[in-house]
Amino acid sequence: IKIRYTAAIVYGAASDFQGDILRDEYSKLGTRNGRKCDVAIVDEVDSMLIDDRNHIVMLSSQMPAMDQLEPLLAAIWIQIGEVAKYIEETNGKTYFIQQPDIFDNMGEVRLDIATQAVEIKESKEDFIKKCTEKHLRKLIRDIDQKIPEK
Repeated sequence: IKIRYTAAIVYGAASDFQGDILRDEYSKLGTRNGRKCDVAIVDEVDSMLIDDRNHIVMLSSQMPAMDQLEPLLAAIWIQIGEVAKYIEETNGKTYFIQQPDIFDNMGEVRLDIATQAVEIKESKEDFIKKCTEKHLRKLIRDIDQKIPEK
């Protein structure tokens, strides 16, 4: 594909150019070798608009069992939001407001909850990644550990 963009004139169907632009700009594959589309001469427009209306450009295809990752991706999304919610900046320093679990070992709501501000030394992004990874590892390994039922 890259070779044809070295020619003075490039011929092709509209769907070819759509795919080339998408691969070049979004996938960063350098498909068009930095060449821009200056002029387009369109022949048989009726064919392009009517006959080719059902042709689509596919950049990817479905991957089997990707839906199995949905709960994991949802857990990651929720955890990132929860960690980010408790990050505060004060006097040029970044803190994580740490709260203990609101349930005790018997599943009862604790009344003695006290928060603690812990200074974050790394970037917020690195801190959130570290917390999320730790949380996910705990979820995956501690499947049997549950809050006791009443």
